[in-house]
Amino acid sequence: MDDKVLAEQVHRVDIADNNDENQVNNDHSTANEDRNQESSKKSSRKRKTKKQSSLKDDALHQQRLMAYQPVLTPQRAIPFLIFLGLVFIPLGIVFLFASNSVVEYVLDYTDCTSEAPISDTFAQSRGQFEWRRDPSDPLTCVIRLRTTSRKAMGRPVFLYYQLTNFYQNNRLYAKSFNYEQLMGRPLKRDELRDCEPLVGPVNDKDGVYYPCGLIANSWFSDDIQVEGYDFAPFDIAYPYDRKMYSKSEYDLAKVNVYPPPNWDKEALGLSVDKKTGKYTKLPDLHKDQRFMNWMRLSGLSTFRKLYGKYDGQIAEQSTLLIRVRDRYDTRAYSGRKAVVLSTASWMGGKNRFLGYAYVMFGTFLIIIGMVFLAKHLLSPRPLADARYLSWSREDTD
Repeated sequence: MDDKVLAEQVHRVDIADNNDENQVNNDHSTANEDRNQESSKKSSRKRKTKKQSSLKDDALHQQRLMAYQPVLTPQRAIPFLIFLGLVFIPLGIVFLFASNSVVEYVLDYTDCTSEAPISDTFAQSRGQFEWRRDPSDPLTCVIRLRTTSRKAMGRPVFLYYQLTNFYQNNRLYAKSFNYEQLMGRPLKRDELRDCEPLVGPVNDKDGVYYPCGLIANSWFSDDIQVEGYDFAPFDIAYPYDRKMYSKSEYDLAKVNVYPPPNWDKEALGLSVDKKTGKYTKLPDLHKDQRFMNWMRLSGLSTFRKLYGKYDGQIAEQSTLLIRVRDRYDTRAYSGRKAVVLSTASWMGGKNRFLGYAYVMFGTFLIIIGMVFLAKHLLSPRPLADARYLSWSREDTD
């Protein structure tokens, strides 16, 4: 019995010691939490004091600047609307006159190779011109245009090609190029991942395309000439675009460099080995401004790219012969293509939409102003009348 009593007493003493240790630990943790809270409070006070000291006590930082907040009374709003309308309508008329001063001819030749006769005699097309195909080269479309303008075209005269239903703003398409390669750097195949899926040939794991990517591969390849007029491919690209290109530094003795698969080698005058398909001499793309214009992406599915510029004049009521070597297939994606001859005014090319938009918006403003004026004269509403406040109307109800 004595041994059992002694064991129970020892067990009670151990429990008491454990409780004392737990209490001491709890006291230490509480003290640590208190110290942490005090330090965080002190640091927050320091930050607030520092932030307050950094704020400047002036009118600008404390938002005490003088401000004008006009009250839109009928006497102010109605004359302002009518005034804006009287400003917009003359501006729209000026824009329409500027647009109408531009002489422009759009010649859609998409169906020339399928509808125009292979003959020396012209046939009437669906548009305002005549066409035929050259008997010696059926892919060459000859367009005869009799200008109907009573004034000369120029100077200068711009030559564009126009594509329809071609989406250059497609995300995969727009990302498929490499800026550094266009700047002349001799990048290897594994460094041209931006150009996916057209980096290099499938049968040559080390070969690369120059230039790589989908944008360059789909370059417009039709050849357009106007007989008797030299539409030069110079000074037709933006100065910023010209700075994006430099002479390529690829060493053809060390790297296999190929032209894009869709390029017409003979039409572009490329120096290519007929057996291997590799370049024997790299093209000077840093001098080709037509290529630069193609690489500048368009945001809409119908767009024009500048092809050439003639610094002279084309006399009124002239007859123009335009020869187009048809290589670019637009019917594969249900698109269309056209040759555009145009002059320019101080506001650019022909654009009637801007003038009509200004006239219509100005007319709308005047009509709205007159409606408000009639409302104000027939049933005027007192300014700052407390009866129209929400709580006043609730009390009345």
